[in-house]
Amino acid sequence: MPQATDSQIAMWRGAIALAWADRQLEQSEKQRLIEYFKNNIYLSDDQRAQLIKDLDRRIELKDVWPSITDTHDRAHLIDIAPSLFASHGGPTLEEKALLAKMTADQMATIDTNELEKEYEDVRAEIPAEQAEEEKEYRQEFRHWGPLDTVVYHIDKMIDDVFGIDPAED
Repeated sequence: MPQATDSQIAMWRGAIALAWADRQLEQSEKQRLIEYFKNNIYLSDDQRAQLIKDLDRRIELKDVWPSITDTHDRAHLIDIAPSLFASHGGPTLEEKALLAKMTADQMATIDTNELEKEYEDVRAEIPAEQAEEEKEYRQEFRHWGPLDTVVYHIDKMIDDVFGIDPAED
């Protein structure tokens, strides 16, 4: 199993910094972080123990943010921030400011033109994929009758909408 990267460890240390953002570590925040650490299958026992030990001292986000080198790790930290802040009743002004700064810093690293291009590329592939699926469907089920075809489409719609494949039940 792969072990947590340096960027991921820094991200978890960033979570500790978020918990300390209002200058105090609430027991509920500490428990939430310990749960995150315990449930993270990529942390070694030593990494987990070190992170739990790090909870006992104040960490500043400005000291660990540069070490969170993977944009996905930064995004994950931004994503869990509201959950940490809510664990003591809601974000303080300091926490809100910190979240806004993290989000702005992260957005500054994103090339929106590249994202738009990727989106357009994916969107352009959809009709070809749909045509290929239709071709495969017609070839595989050409011997089906009208009722079988209706059942197939209903099953497919249920799977597409709800993520449930009725054929597997």
